[in-house]
Amino acid sequence: MFQDRPAWYLKISAYWFATSFKWFLALLLIPTKVQQIVPEGEKNGAWGMILAIGAIEATFGPALMGWISDRTSTRWGKRRPWMVLGSILTVLACLILSTAGSFGVLILGYLLLQISDDVATGPYSALIPEFVPQEHRGRASGMMAMLSFVAQIFAAIILVGSSILHINHGAIFGLLAGVNLLAMIIVVTTVKEPSFPEVDKSSLDVKSLLKPWKLPNFRWVWFTRFLNAFGFYMLTSFGQYYLKDRVQIFPPLPSKITDPMLAAVLLIVVLSITGIVGAQVGGKLADTKGRKAVIQTAGWIMFFTILAIAWVPIYPVMLGLAFLFGFGYGAFTSADWALAADVVPSADELAKDMGIWQSSVAMPQILNGMLGQGIDKLNSQGPGLGYHVAFTIAAFAFLIGSILVKKVVLPTPSPQADKSS
Repeated sequence: MFQDRPAWYLKISAYWFATSFKWFLALLLIPTKVQQIVPEGEKNGAWGMILAIGAIEATFGPALMGWISDRTSTRWGKRRPWMVLGSILTVLACLILSTAGSFGVLILGYLLLQISDDVATGPYSALIPEFVPQEHRGRASGMMAMLSFVAQIFAAIILVGSSILHINHGAIFGLLAGVNLLAMIIVVTTVKEPSFPEVDKSSLDVKSLLKPWKLPNFRWVWFTRFLNAFGFYMLTSFGQYYLKDRVQIFPPLPSKITDPMLAAVLLIVVLSITGIVGAQVGGKLADTKGRKAVIQTAGWIMFFTILAIAWVPIYPVMLGLAFLFGFGYGAFTSADWALAADVVPSADELAKDMGIWQSSVAMPQILNGMLGQGIDKLNSQGPGLGYHVAFTIAAFAFLIGSILVKKVVLPTPSPQADKSS
């Protein structure tokens, strides 16, 4: 099944492309809809509420779906049926979001989008640790991260083109659904799961859920990822509003372009381009020099760049810093996923345990959602004060999360082991 070839890595990682494409568009389009529905001074709090509601579900969804997948035995295997169902639900969520005209419907659409993502990616997240040998996981994770950044560039081109051509956002949600379906088809036709596999039929209980938490390695990997995700989602959740309220002008973009969403798109394109490079470099170094060394170096890069962005609201400066941040974040992403795959405790419950690890990415969004109202309150006391404070906290979260990864100890190194362990 496993093939150490770029084409195979690309195919098995295709759904991560679709997932990145989906959330890039959603996290830029939905805040725009929020601004059209709620009063101006309440937009951060309203958007934060939507994020928090979705994140509460996403904290438990991947682990639950992973557990169900681990116990699924069908003619088509145990992962692929759930990917198909999740993709179909994504189409329905996109339909609701494209037609939402009220705050309540917007919440419903976003919640269904999150549920559909968990239904598919909970089981899907087990494929790399399940099919890729440990000594190749850095490369596989690097390819996964690279596709995620390529997806963001592709999505950015779509957004800019739609703005120039005045294409309705409903059409973009339709494209989002189509890309999701196509990527799912690529993965399910590439992965050859055994028919009617033998599975563990034990019930889901507290003991099963607590099993990975008994391992210090898993706890540290989860917590360090939590801190880095907290910092990242702080930026992506409120960055567009930061550009609108604090930065306001966006050279070298033409002076006629005052849309903060397009300014945010350009920043993410820059970040994604260097992120591709960082992911490839980081993935290779993760297999040869060690996962932790890559993560710690990336953490310092992300810390300094975000701290500067937090206090220098000058768009050309932010563009330059995005080059550096993208490289660091790309390297971090590739090494971090490989490290998580290394410390998953049970081969029989891969999807469930990887789902629990994924909660480290969802849970920070609950906190970010709660902080939305705090940002609005601080902004009322001084121009952009809420954003400055929030992004400073994000910078330190990146740094602390990356430093604490040194607590992870891999006891059984492979021939190309994590030499920093």
